Amino acid sequence: MKHLKLTIPALLTLAVSILLTACGGPVGGGGSAQPTAFSGTAYGGRQPISGSSVVVYGAGINAGDAPTELGATTTDSSGTFNVSITPPTGQIVYVVITGGNAGNGSSNPAIKLMTIAGAYCTSGSAGCSFPSIVNINELTTVASTAVLQDYINFVPCNSTNITGNTQTGTCVSVPGANDMAKMAGTVGNLVNIVSGQAGDFLTSNTGIASLQTTQQKLNTLADILAACVNSSGNTSSACTNLFKAAINNPSDTLKATDLIAASPVINAKGTALFALLPTPAIFTPVLAAAPSDWTVGGQRYAYTANQSDSTVSSFRLGVINGSLDNDVPGSPFATGSGPASVTVDPSGHYAYVANRYDNTVSAYTLGSDGTLSANGPVVATGASPVSVTVDPSGRYAYVANYSDGSVSAYTIGSDGTLSANGPVVATGSGPISVTVDPSGRYVYVRTKTTTASRPTPSAMMAHSAPMARRWPRAAPRSR
Repeated sequence: MKHLKLTIPALLTLAVSILLTACGGPVGGGGSAQPTAFSGTAYGGRQPISGSSVVVYGAGINAGDAPTELGATTTDSSGTFNVSITPPTGQIVYVVITGGNAGNGSSNPAIKLMTIAGAYCTSGSAGCSFPSIVNINELTTVASTAVLQDYINFVPCNSTNITGNTQTGTCVSVPGANDMAKMAGTVGNLVNIVSGQAGDFLTSNTGIASLQTTQQKLNTLADILAACVNSSGNTSSACTNLFKAAINNPSDTLKATDLIAASPVINAKGTALFALLPTPAIFTPVLAAAPSDWTVGGQRYAYTANQSDSTVSSFRLGVINGSLDNDVPGSPFATGSGPASVTVDPSGHYAYVANRYDNTVSAYTLGSDGTLSANGPVVATGASPVSVTVDPSGRYAYVANYSDGSVSAYTIGSDGTLSANGPVVATGSGPISVTVDPSGRYVYVRTKTTTASRPTPSAMMAHSAPMARRWPRAAPRSR
C-alpha cells in the first residue's frame, strides 16, 4: 500500500512519521495527452461478463473538482471492452461496469464492479506505469473501495456531478481531494489491476500474519460478491442475503462493498456476512472464521520512535478529525537501542528506524493494520544516528550520524532490506537531520553548527525538510 510520510527530524527523543496508505505524486493538470487505446476484461469470479455497461472516468484533479467521463462502451461476449481516452497527465482513472450477463443466462442488474486504473501518463514516457489493459472483477472492487472509502460518492448522473456525463441513474463519483491520488495509488498493494489477482506485496509476504489476514479478507469478500454477480440478480438468495448482511440494504455489489469498507467493524458484527462465503471458494486462501472487522486497506497510521524504552509506537489516524487511536495490535514494537527517528518508504511497504545508542538502523515490513515486523538484521551506521530518510524512488536510505559528523548511505533491496552503499560521507559538526530534494538528486543535512550542508557526492536523497501537518480531507461523502 503506498503511504505518504511526513517526518519531524529527530532533534528530541520523539520522532514522528505520519503514514497515509498512499502513493504517487500529486495529480497533474497539464495539457491533454494524445488519445490512448484503453481496454480491459470484466469477470464475475471466473466467468466473463458480457453486455455490461463500461464507463471510464477521470477523478477530479483539484480539491472539490467533479470527475470527468472519459469514455463509455459495452463488453462483448468474452467480457472484453475497448475505448479511447484522453485524460490530462496525472489524472486518476477509474472504471465502473454495470449489469451484464456473468454466465447465468440473463442480465444481472445487481452487478456493479470497479477498478482504479491509476494515474494517467503517455505510454513510453519516463517512469510511466499506466496500464493499457485492466481486469475488473470482485477483487479489484474490494481493493478499490477499500483505498477510496473516504472519497467514493454515489450521485445522480448529470453534468453537475460528472463533467461530460452521458449516463442515467446513479453514477460513481470520485471528486478531487488533496490526498486522494496518493490513496488511489495504494490499490497496487492489494491487487494487480492488470491480472485482477491479489497484489505481489500480499502474496510474497505470507509469513507476516497481518498481511496474510488481509489477503484472506480480500479473497473472502470477493468470493461473497462473486456469488451475487454470478446469480440471476437482485432477487437471488446470494444477492438478497448480501444486501441484508451489509448495512443500509444496498441494491448492487459496488454499493454493498463500499458500505462494508466504510463500516468494517459494524459489518463484521455477528457472522451474517461471513456465512455467505460460498464453497468451493473461487479466490483463495480465505478466512477460516468471521473476522473482528473487514478492513483490508485505506487506513492511515502514525509512528513514533520512543528513545527511552527502545520501541516504536503505531497509531491509527481517525478518519473524521485525524485523532491518534492507540489500538494497533502489538504496539509498541521493539527496536534497537535508543531509536531517534522513524521514516517510511514511498511505497508504504517498509519503515526504517535510526537507533542512536547502538549505532544501527532497523528495517521493518508494514502490515495493512499498522503493525511492524522486523525485516532482516539491523545494519551498522556511523556514531549516534539521529535521523533517517528514504529518497523519492524508494531505492536508497540515508542516516545522519551526530557524533562523528557523517551521513551513511544504503541501498534498499526489492524486499525492503538495507545494505551499505559506499563509505560514510563527512558533513559539518553534529548533523541532526537529513533529507532529499524531490528530484532525488541532492541530499541536505542540518548540522549543529551550520544552517545546512550538502554532502558530496550528491548521489544522495529526497524532499525538502517536511513539516508535520494534517492534510485537508475530502468533503463529506454521499453514501
